[in-house]
Amino acid sequence: MSELFMSANGAQNLLPIQGNLLNNIPRVGNDIKRVYLKGDVASGQKTNSNFVECKLDACRFIDISLNRVDWKDCRVTGSIFENCDLGYASFITNHFEDCRFINCRFEDTSISDSTFKNCEFKDCDLSHIIIKSSSIEESIFDTCITSNRVIESSLLIDTKWLSMEIDVRLIMGNFGLLQSHCEQCTLVTRNAEGVARPRPWSELENIFPPEELGPIEYLRLSYFNTEDLEADTDALEAALDLRNWGSDAVVQASLASQLSSFAHFLLTLFARNRLPIYPILLLHSRNFEVLRILAQSEHPFWF
Repeated sequence: MSELFMSANGAQNLLPIQGNLLNNIPRVGNDIKRVYLKGDVASGQKTNSNFVECKLDACRFIDISLNRVDWKDCRVTGSIFENCDLGYASFITNHFEDCRFINCRFEDTSISDSTFKNCEFKDCDLSHIIIKSSSIEESIFDTCITSNRVIESSLLIDTKWLSMEIDVRLIMGNFGLLQSHCEQCTLVTRNAEGVARPRPWSELENIFPPEELGPIEYLRLSYFNTEDLEADTDALEAALDLRNWGSDAVVQASLASQLSSFAHFLLTLFARNRLPIYPILLLHSRNFEVLRILAQSEHPFWF
């Protein structure tokens, strides 16, 4: 028999929840806060309560409506969400590991500053979703419905994309995506109304003229095609010079987010023996140079 546990103080003093019903969990206001859940959740339920600072381990949610339910500061491991509605929600600073999302709906959901490791999204509806400033590693997106770029300003390491539309902006807007990781996928561009236009993969480098691409976008495209960050040394050199980032980051928050993501990308490649230490040291030294420029500039983000 599966068990569903709750604890108001982390994982201590675990108590069974009657009937495995989410609505039997005590609330703090409208939040399910600091609880530890493990086991199957009875199917067919609906909750309007948010999950805050929770730990879920080896849980199974089937046919659960979590529509408009927000998740914040949660750690979810070894869990399955099947035929669940996760739409119109906000996910902020969560960690998902060894999780599967099967036939789930994420329509108009916002995910930010979160991590997904060894996760799978299978036959999910990702319409109008936006995943931003997040890290996605060793995860699979398989036959999912999309209506936009899906992910932006994030780190994608060893992800797989199967039988899906790949928006060109997904390639230009994130670090780490590789063409060899896109199997039986269709490259698309979208107009202002979001209508997708299929494009031959051979046209990828010509969709945007080089002069229209910022140094970061150009480096992402080069890495996508060559799978080697040092294949185009000029592109890498331009990206390492933060004074070239004016077109990509014009406000402080954007610059900080881009720089953090870029540094994380370089460190990840180095840790996996895919990049020498030199570019990391060069970026580190140029950080101090940019700080001096910012301190002296009347318009600090116009390099």
